[in-house]
Amino acid sequence: MVEFHGDLPYPVEYKSGRHRAGHHEVLQLLAQAVCLEEMFNVKVEKGALYWHGSRERKEIAFTEAMRLHLGEVVGAVHEMIASNHVPPPVNDKRCKDCSLKESCLPHVVGEKGRSRKAEKALFESS
Repeated sequence: MVEFHGDLPYPVEYKSGRHRAGHHEVLQLLAQAVCLEEMFNVKVEKGALYWHGSRERKEIAFTEAMRLHLGEVVGAVHEMIASNHVPPPVNDKRCKDCSLKESCLPHVVGEKGRSRKAEKALFESS
């Protein structure tokens, strides 16, 4: 969601779960801020994360270090796309509440024996 504080856009990223440790949510919010900067030709200095599960809202001030890190992540994603290589799902505790879990199916791909069996069934002639 985008709020406007005066004439400045203020991104607010809503999360369905509770506040968790980690910086991925902050990077996502910053990426949204960068898009808003390009759209409105303004500098977006801060935004907020809101966790519906715990009803917490935290303001995030965007630093130059955060912006540099975002640039590195974006560069790595561009390289991954250009090389036509997508890393396999990690199938760890991050997957439990992920909104992409049903598309990614980390429990299937993450279990080597299960994926080998599926591969064999698909590509072996009967």
